[in-house]
Amino acid sequence: LAPYDVVMIDDRTAARVPESFQQQLIAEVRDRGLGLVMAGGKAAFGAGGYHETAIAEALPIELEQKTEKRDPSTALALIIDTSGSMGGNRMELAKQLARLAVRRLKAHDRVGIVEFYGNKHWALPLQSAANKVTIDRAIGRMQAIGGTVLYPAIEEAYYGLKNMATRYKHILIITDAGVEDSDYESLIRRIAQDNISVSTVLVGAQAHNQKLIDMASWGNGRFYSAADRFALPEVIL
Repeated sequence: LAPYDVVMIDDRTAARVPESFQQQLIAEVRDRGLGLVMAGGKAAFGAGGYHETAIAEALPIELEQKTEKRDPSTALALIIDTSGSMGGNRMELAKQLARLAVRRLKAHDRVGIVEFYGNKHWALPLQSAANKVTIDRAIGRMQAIGGTVLYPAIEEAYYGLKNMATRYKHILIITDAGVEDSDYESLIRRIAQDNISVSTVLVGAQAHNQKLIDMASWGNGRFYSAADRFALPEVIL
């Protein structure tokens, strides 16, 4: 380096500038007043891997490695069956499952509840998961009434989640599986194409229901079974 007045490192990664050379270079800068210019694009500065190198310690800026950050938040639409067949223990199981799922959410996540009992209804519009008291009250108010029409409730949850600006979007259906026959497959596959997962939970003593298993499969989600309060599943969102 003795013949040179200035060294320019232009868009060159740290891997292509040996550590021994870096130490020699910085010694010349410090002891002899050699000029050093650091320039470049994606292969320079933090992105170039210079963090904690000799060059990084000499420059008047921080060369921390930065990675692209994506919002890790989740939007969850709970669809809870409040039809007459969910009376008694099944309704209480559904409420416990809903509360467990909500507990997995962070304050920056979003949650909403759609109940279906022959009609669909947002018992809790999509909102911040930090509103714990409001969410718990909405779950507690649910009662088993009316008939069972699930298809419109899935559509309602889908439309609510479709434009949410979160990284993960999830529909969780909690029911005893006494639902009407409809073309669930085409709807749920369309939902999955929009990067919204659909999972199902079967509440009650029956341990198996092919309809709910198929729904979870079409929706790239999971099927869970909750026979009683001692066998509540850990829902993964």
